[in-house]
Amino acid sequence: MKFLHASMLVAGFMLLARITGFLREIVIAQIGGASQQSDVVIVFLTFPDMMISLLLGSGLMAALVPSFRSLPGAAAVALLVRAGLLIGAVFGLLAVFLALFSGETLGIVAPGWPDDLITASESLFRITLIALPITALSGVTVAFLNSSERFTFGAIGTLIFNACLIASLLIFAKLSPVVAVVIGILGGAGLRLLVQLTASRRFLEKPDFAVPYDRADLLRRFAGSFGFFSILALLPPLARAYASLVEPGALSMFNYAYKLMELPMAIIVTAIVTVLLPRLSGHVRDGQADLAARNLGMALRAVGILLLGVAISTAFQAEAVVRLVFYGAPFTPEQFRDLGMVVSLGFIGVPFQGLVLLYGTAFVSYERTAALVLASLLMVSVMGGAGLILLNIWGVKGVMAAYVASQAAGAALLTVWLLRFTGRQPFTIALAKPLVSILLPAAACLTLSWIFRATEFWGLPALLLSAGVFFAVHIGTDPNLIKAITNRRTT
Repeated sequence: MKFLHASMLVAGFMLLARITGFLREIVIAQIGGASQQSDVVIVFLTFPDMMISLLLGSGLMAALVPSFRSLPGAAAVALLVRAGLLIGAVFGLLAVFLALFSGETLGIVAPGWPDDLITASESLFRITLIALPITALSGVTVAFLNSSERFTFGAIGTLIFNACLIASLLIFAKLSPVVAVVIGILGGAGLRLLVQLTASRRFLEKPDFAVPYDRADLLRRFAGSFGFFSILALLPPLARAYASLVEPGALSMFNYAYKLMELPMAIIVTAIVTVLLPRLSGHVRDGQADLAARNLGMALRAVGILLLGVAISTAFQAEAVVRLVFYGAPFTPEQFRDLGMVVSLGFIGVPFQGLVLLYGTAFVSYERTAALVLASLLMVSVMGGAGLILLNIWGVKGVMAAYVASQAAGAALLTVWLLRFTGRQPFTIALAKPLVSILLPAAACLTLSWIFRATEFWGLPALLLSAGVFFAVHIGTDPNLIKAITNRRTT
């Protein structure tokens, strides 16, 4: 199956997963709006994944997938067992440590919370920490499945997790929304791992621990990608921590906006990256530089074109999107306006964020990970400095503006470095026919969006029309992208 066609298959499953993710956020908003209670629910919900991202992140996938693919079946299973035991033990001990210092941990994650709120939340927070080793083991299992080109089970796992959370919130929210989310987290994490382990059975055989594997190479890939993806994973928690200093409910407001931004990121970028990593690593390992450059260029073009069209149209219709998605939630009119502005600012940065994630995969595949660490440090520095300044000027909108600035800085720096060691070929492919296939669609979409704004034609129809014009003009002037997606020939 051709690269972009496989990406579309993964994107379909990720779309289902993100739809349930939206439903989850809608249910939380319907229960707590943007309030202190919703802040607690969101901190509990995001903490396990945050810790996995900080300590493993996509670095786990970047390190394990090439190692699994390079080993014969029995040796790959042996590596799966080794990695699972090690990572499960490490995160089990981490959960115990965090439980002993739960108050201090909550004070770091949400520095704006009063002491009485932290004290009241500690006992349930400790229970939530059981999900840490379970979630870590799920990451190892998905890496094994991805190495066998069973890419859909990562998205299916997210679908299962979100479905369990929604069910728990609907059933137990009247008892306590916080209790409901704890039950949903533990049930969803456990069921997700069970399904992924079951899917792995067809590839399992008696592990052969005698076959050697390149441990130094695995650790080197993990160390390089760990630095980038883990430091990068600091950005959303840092932004939420800043938002907690604004007022009760501001943390929730930033998180709702961030989840809206995640939809195109998950459907487009994550799907492409999931398929790109094992293939690009294989091309680089086999010395097929031209094929690697072509695949990377095609991925850059797909990510750039798709995210640009989505970003322009959504930025102009952000408040309408917010009112539609969170219809009936107990927001004040001012909160709806503020959330719309936060979402609008966030979507300006979506193309930059997509490029950063794609560049991360490319640099890991080419084993140029030192540049990733420097870029991620720059991004955190921009977020930390600009966030602290803009927070006091513009509140939660300033926090989002700082987040966008950090993504733009990272994308610019990584573009320069990628040019240095790949040359122009990927960018020549990505930027082919720039006037008619990129600038013209963008200009048409911007013009139509401004007209809709001036005539007060708002809502989903305006968004779909402006985005539709962008993609119609692009396909009309350069149909290669749609041909690549529908082409099934193997590369």
